[in-house]
Amino acid sequence: MVRAGWREFIKTRLQATSNFHAVGIEFSASGIQILILKRAPQGVAVHSCHSLAYEGWETALSTLVESQKLHFTPTFVSIHPNLYQLFQLERPRVEDSEMRQALSWTAADVLGHEQPMAIDYFDMPVQTSGANKVNVVAVTQSHIQSICDGLKSAQLSLKKISVAELDLLHLIDTNEQACLIIFQRHGGELSLVIAKQGCIYFIRRLRGYENLSTLTEQALNLGVIEELSVEIQRSLDYYESQLRQAPVRLAKVIVESRDANALERSLEKALLMPVENIMATLNHTFPCDSDFYAVSLSAAMTQERGRIDLPSQARAGAV
Repeated sequence: MVRAGWREFIKTRLQATSNFHAVGIEFSASGIQILILKRAPQGVAVHSCHSLAYEGWETALSTLVESQKLHFTPTFVSIHPNLYQLFQLERPRVEDSEMRQALSWTAADVLGHEQPMAIDYFDMPVQTSGANKVNVVAVTQSHIQSICDGLKSAQLSLKKISVAELDLLHLIDTNEQACLIIFQRHGGELSLVIAKQGCIYFIRRLRGYENLSTLTEQALNLGVIEELSVEIQRSLDYYESQLRQAPVRLAKVIVESRDANALERSLEKALLMPVENIMATLNHTFPCDSDFYAVSLSAAMTQERGRIDLPSQARAGAV
């Protein structure tokens, strides 16, 4: 028995290598997006992109891993905003090692879910005067378990499960001054994130703009951009006045839109600041629709960029 055990151990160790750098997987509301990074002379490069339906995804993923020879590749998962809840709670007066457990009791009262939830949290670098809150991320435990089981069955090496709004920081230059990230998946809520030096300072979700991706430039300019810019300006004002931060001078957009350029032009005119497409600023050549795979790329870039959050965010998104 001992000899057999050692043989199995050695076999596993010999297998546990990959010719690829990393795999990023986004579990979105409509399906699963997968992006594979390969090693390149100047760092990493996008190898290929793949999309899977939820029905039978475990079998389809195993088939993909086999065909691409992805066995044991470091894999980073990002969860779509529609599949998790994000809210603030008062920070419990407990040690950091007990924080998650303490928050789970308080979160249960807020969520009111009958099914068990996986809870984690992340801090903001600054808060309003007198506030002591944490941002809580809640995902159903069954969903997390399904992801873990599916990746294990496919023989991928799961390294981290995070959430989209945090993962997108991997696509932002950490040396930049504060920038506004405008993020939306097709049919989902619009997320506003203000990030600086690899940290989230402000995060807000806006309802009522779920059809933004379907609008033409003419439709955008019939009041939609004006209304959106008012909401954005309120968020910027809060960041500057309540959090006492310098004004934001740059916006970056990742929105699935029928006319992304028109959206960027309209926002730039309304916000009176440069507006860039995040994906257009990256030094990557994409064999696929780059905006559609932005989140899976940002997840895969965890391996390339390392953890970019500050010590106060050491737990960020690690559900």
